[in-house]
Amino acid sequence: MKKLILPLLFVCAITNMFAQMHKCYTDKANSIYQTTNSNHRTIQKQNELAVQNWIGANKSTLKTMGGVITIPVVFHVVYKNATQNIADSNIFRQLTELNECYRKQNSNYSQTRPIFDSIGADVQIEFCFAQLDPNGNPTQGITRTSAPSNAAFDPIFNMDKVKSSATNGVDPWPTDQYLNIWVCDMSFLSIPFVLGYA
Repeated sequence: MKKLILPLLFVCAITNMFAQMHKCYTDKANSIYQTTNSNHRTIQKQNELAVQNWIGANKSTLKTMGGVITIPVVFHVVYKNATQNIADSNIFRQLTELNECYRKQNSNYSQTRPIFDSIGADVQIEFCFAQLDPNGNPTQGITRTSAPSNAAFDPIFNMDKVKSSATNGVDPWPTDQYLNIWVCDMSFLSIPFVLGYA
């Protein structure tokens, strides 16, 4: 009986630990990056400075364009089975919702928490599917890669493996020209754990 209870307690403890799925894992992922990569903060600051410099250098162009910035997006779908190989329609819907939220046109904006009432705004950023890949070839802005069934893209030990072809994922397209979004199974031990992170 003791031999049965100990494994059962372990399974219960693991299940309880992951019972509450994280919708957004960004803060935790950022914390992990800072712990495992001493240059992470420096890289973050360099990226933020590069964005500020770009905006400063392009202010007059942005004003003549009406201020709306359009960012080409590529979705990298990395799947291990047919269920994970999500339909294009799901991706189209997500891009539409992303645009609605960034332009303050989402139907549930009135449900925003009061703390954001004074700062909620149309940030004048829109996203579109990339029309050309890095080699100049036409694309619909979606790549699909079949990964081996044992490929691990879990949010605890192998967060970035999906972002490299060397580890059964897909290499990013140039990050100064595209917003790369990876879509993959982020469960841990087959338990849903994370919806996503940035």
